[in-house]
Amino acid sequence: MSGHHGIFAGIRRLVLTVALAISAPAVADFSGGEIRIALVTDYSGIYSDALGGGATVAAELAVAELGGEVAGIPVEIEIVDSGDEGFEAAAQARRLHETAPLDAIVGLAGHNPAIALQRFAREAGVVSINTGSTSPALTQRHCSPLGFHWIFDSVAAGGALTGTLSGAGDTRRVMFFSIPRKVQWQTLRKLRTLSRVETFGRLDHDLVIPVNGGEEVREAIRWTYEYGLMGPDVATAFATQLYLSDVRAIGLYHAQGLVMATEFYWNASEPARRWSDEFARRTGSRPTALQAATYSAVRHYLLSVAAAGKDDSKAVAAAMRDRPVDDIYVENGRIRRDGRLVHDLLIARVKRASDSGQPWDYLDVVQRIPGTEVLSGEQDQPCRPRPDA
Repeated sequence: MSGHHGIFAGIRRLVLTVALAISAPAVADFSGGEIRIALVTDYSGIYSDALGGGATVAAELAVAELGGEVAGIPVEIEIVDSGDEGFEAAAQARRLHETAPLDAIVGLAGHNPAIALQRFAREAGVVSINTGSTSPALTQRHCSPLGFHWIFDSVAAGGALTGTLSGAGDTRRVMFFSIPRKVQWQTLRKLRTLSRVETFGRLDHDLVIPVNGGEEVREAIRWTYEYGLMGPDVATAFATQLYLSDVRAIGLYHAQGLVMATEFYWNASEPARRWSDEFARRTGSRPTALQAATYSAVRHYLLSVAAAGKDDSKAVAAAMRDRPVDDIYVENGRIRRDGRLVHDLLIARVKRASDSGQPWDYLDVVQRIPGTEVLSGEQDQPCRPRPDA
């Protein structure tokens, strides 16, 4: 299909089919005789590189892998460009739902769109799978009984890095903490308690720099390096929300030695490399963690629809929790009662340019941390959204 890589506003329609080897249920078990998924990605905002058209391609790969239809029922995917406008993204999803009922919303790119879209999905009785926001509120205050959080959140990323922080020895440390403005300082206080990092300390102390994602964190890293505040011989730098596309944009000269938390790296395993090769043939780039998460979420949702034999949201959500998640993005993952996908996090260090052997060969994975050690929230607590959420 053409036109995945340009920037556009509004909605595009992709009609896709997925085939699974299950007994064929009656068409009446599927509302409207089809399975409709809204894929919310970001073609025009700060996450356009990390999500964008690559998320669309990732969803296509999930569909293609499963090979045809779900028990003869076609799958229709609607593409929504969210930018960073929560109300507009939710309004687009609402219009789609009013035209013909949606069965699932996948993506939820960015903090504001994710909150607004999950609220709409909860009210409409639609499954929502977050693969684009690191907000912990999606499994807490703004949770949904039909909602799922596929990627790490900002608290998990900070927790995953605390052990690495303590292992930096006597070297001064700089942390780029990416989180939406309205919740930056609350989360930074939690991180400071965990890691004992001084917030905006003197230059001879550790330094935490709160930034938004995308270009803002890229510029902050370049600036900090140019002014001699970070670098292999100056300070150990850490970033809680950085993607492969960001490293490419920053360049290895400025990013070398930076330590980051991620759930997926294309060169970390043979299955990941094979899948990433196909992704690269279609896009010309290697996938980010968010794009790989989109593939995983769409795949798991469709497999769960097949297991349930219907697209009823409650039945599919139950099947999603019952099924393990095991693919190129997650190994032996499981879903908690609050909708959080429990999976390992990787600690990776950005390579020096001289150590990079091929295009997109940017990271060394130095540690794998079990998700149970860093993911926020209580495992056995079901979703209880606040009345005002």
